[in-house]
Amino acid sequence: MLKKLRSPVVLITMLVACTESADDALARRTNELLQDHLKGQTIQLVRLTAGATTKLPDLVSVDGTADGQCVSISFARSDFNDAFIHALFYSKDSKKLRQLPPFGEPGIEAILTPDRVVFNFYSGVVIRLVPHVEYQGGFTPFKSKEISGTVVQVISTAVNAGLSVLPDALRGFLYLRVGKAIVSTDRKKEKTSELDAQFATAIASMSLTFMPTVIDQPVEPQSVACTAKAFRK
Repeated sequence: MLKKLRSPVVLITMLVACTESADDALARRTNELLQDHLKGQTIQLVRLTAGATTKLPDLVSVDGTADGQCVSISFARSDFNDAFIHALFYSKDSKKLRQLPPFGEPGIEAILTPDRVVFNFYSGVVIRLVPHVEYQGGFTPFKSKEISGTVVQVISTAVNAGLSVLPDALRGFLYLRVGKAIVSTDRKKEKTSELDAQFATAIASMSLTFMPTVIDQPVEPQSVACTAKAFRK
């Protein structure tokens, strides 16, 4: 009698596993990748769709199981501090981009237009967007803490925190890509030679590194939204 009961249970379990949606799978995978920070906690993540509004602080995760997946989010240029705009888009020293985490990291494309700033996040990027990170020079990316962006395009699957409150455990986390490279606000922890070597190896193994782009003429955000680009060499 027990043998007869086990078969339906197994079938139901397999059915549930097979019917897990792509966004549920990405949400689960993102929580797994962030467990070193979350330490047993979980974040509620929901599907991100074109036309949605994202309010900062937010956490955005792009599926990394295949090449060419991406999400584009557009912000008003007027929401950014001029010092940040100059440092990200007009600096001639590419090394200084490393001092503006997470916006100069691999898999992130930054585009400046006369009235918008568009960020394209590609396959495998997990990014915590916060308005109050302070950089060398004493400036922050955004002018205030009440910032909203518009999702311009989603190719394949992306999730975000939506209205969920991010746990304090993620306070220092900024960026992760394919589980290989992690950037945090605690720069001192990244100064050890061992961590520097690990980080350099991780970055070297990942392609799709962009220089920020400036477009002088007015364009629609959709025209500079992400395209399906491969991120593996």
